[in-house]
Amino acid sequence: MSELPTVEPLGLSTIIERREQAGRLGKARLAWLHVHSLAEIRDQRVRFDRGINVVLGKNGVGKTTLLEILVRCLSWDFAAWGEREFDVEYRYELGEWFWNVRVKNLRNGSGPDGRPKLRWTIELHAQFEEFELHIEAEDRTLRRTINGQRGEFEYDMGLHASFVVSVRGDDPLSNKQSLIMAPCRSAPDLLRFDEGLDVFRGFLFQRGEERGIRMWFEEDQDSWRTTASKFSLRWTTFLKPKDIASQPDVPVRLSFDQLGVGRAMLDSLGATSIDASFGLPEVERLGTVTEVRLSSLAFFMKRKNGDILKHTSWSWGQKRLVAFALYLAANPDYVVADELVNGMHHEWIELCLREIGDRQCFFTSQNPILVDFIELRSIEQISSAFVLCDAAEAVDGALVRRLRNLTRDEAQRLWDARTVGLQSTSEIMRFHGWW
Repeated sequence: MSELPTVEPLGLSTIIERREQAGRLGKARLAWLHVHSLAEIRDQRVRFDRGINVVLGKNGVGKTTLLEILVRCLSWDFAAWGEREFDVEYRYELGEWFWNVRVKNLRNGSGPDGRPKLRWTIELHAQFEEFELHIEAEDRTLRRTINGQRGEFEYDMGLHASFVVSVRGDDPLSNKQSLIMAPCRSAPDLLRFDEGLDVFRGFLFQRGEERGIRMWFEEDQDSWRTTASKFSLRWTTFLKPKDIASQPDVPVRLSFDQLGVGRAMLDSLGATSIDASFGLPEVERLGTVTEVRLSSLAFFMKRKNGDILKHTSWSWGQKRLVAFALYLAANPDYVVADELVNGMHHEWIELCLREIGDRQCFFTSQNPILVDFIELRSIEQISSAFVLCDAAEAVDGALVRRLRNLTRDEAQRLWDARTVGLQSTSEIMRFHGWW
């Protein structure tokens, strides 16, 4: 197996310059998705707008499945689908830079038990100012081509595409690769905001994730390590395990600004603050290593009249709005939400859309209120921002799920009708049978 060819690394000043340039360009956005095969979806391709995208369709036609695919693509992590057959391809864009990724996990014979054996493959093509990158990975073999120079080596990375930024050590290309996903800093922790209260329960460590937060440190070192669920990983930034261990009789708390609940959200709830209490920590010392465990989380909302309400007394809608505020704090780049408007008054729906800021968003909705709140800016934006899902029976009786954008002609009709202003977006779409 050949050694990776030596490539002159970028200097620190150039890396800083390119990161700043990437910041000026904005954030990398998912441009399109091509599902070659996944369950009942075959050879379906859709485009996306850089802002808000709405997935529409009847019940059971694959809207939530599409959101799950998007979570995998946006997080660059398909490990949860290790036992599932699929073949998906997608593209990120940032100015003139782009990343084309194709991830496959396809049948490769059968095992001794008769179950299908799967073989995964990852292909990536990225284009930047200084270099063009091609990567192919299969099992433990990774092949890279940088500006025509090829290298092959073993790398045990599992079924995920984030290896592009994982190579470290003496690799002369590591500092170049650190640029690749810099604009998508939150993606690895992305989750789907569900149609119920699963995300809220997840923040409370009640959703089958790692229960609570565990942190380890050594007495003579400043560094420490932690395990936390994706829901609560951001909070570990504010938790100082040495300080916690030195005061085991003091409850551990996080304030509303540390939780990331914005003022607008608080005002809409009639609250002055929302804090979290982990209760008393569990501290265990094992030689020079100390472990701190936090597992008894409760939220407290202080109302403007001075009342303090524990989360067990909140309404369903209040829990959902707070959960979305926490979700936004943990995901500054993307939002993937199933039926966001469930349990929310239209003022809260407007608030949520304002609070998402410049994130790229993917929503499903059976509620016309959300659809009517989407700003229509151009024919091109309308054509990309709406994804229609349906299902049909194939000749052999199998169910086939289909995905498509509005055609340009359909987008033109929607634009013209909305310009007149006599009907809402949802009414127009229902009239034409698009929803």
